[in-house]
Amino acid sequence: IVAAPASVQEEVGDVIARLNKLDPKVAEPKNVELSYWMIGGHKGAAVDIAALPADIAPAIAQVAASEAPMTYSVLTHQTLRSLDGAHARVTSPDLQISQVASVGPAGGIVADIEIDAPGGVGTKTQVRLADGQVLVLGQVATGGGPGPSGTSDAIFYVVRPEPQIGRAHV
Repeated sequence: IVAAPASVQEEVGDVIARLNKLDPKVAEPKNVELSYWMIGGHKGAAVDIAALPADIAPAIAQVAASEAPMTYSVLTHQTLRSLDGAHARVTSPDLQISQVASVGPAGGIVADIEIDAPGGVGTKTQVRLADGQVLVLGQVATGGGPGPSGTSDAIFYVVRPEPQIGRAHV
C-alpha cells in the first residue's frame, strides 16, 4: 500500500515492474574473500624472496627495492571470507584480522581492514583493491618483533582479494 498522490503511485508501479525484470542472481548475496600474510623481514646481505608464495613475491620484490636488504619469509597466512558488506573476524595466536569488505559497483573490493599481531604490531586502513591486486602494508618492528625468536627487523602485511568468478558461493 502506498499512501501518496496518484502521480507518485504510478512511479512506484514503474519501479516495481523494473525490479521484477531483474535477473534474480543480481540480488543474491556475494561472498568476499581476502587472504592475509604476515611477512617477516630479516636484515641480510641481499634481498631474498625465495621463500615467498609466487602470487605475492612480485609485490614484496617491489617493496624490497626501497628497503635495506632483507630475507623475507611467511610468518603466518590466513584467509577470511565474509558476506558482502558484513563484518568478519579471525583470531589466531599469531594474528587477529577484522574486515568489512564489499564488491565495488565497478568490480574489485572495497574493504575496511584491521590487522593486529602480538607486540602491538598492526594496522587499520580502508582500501580499494582491484581483482588480483596485491597490497603490501609495512611496519618496522622495534626491538625485534614477531617471527622466529622475535627476530623480525620489519613486518609486512600483504592483502590480496581471492577471485570469485566461476567459484560457487558457499
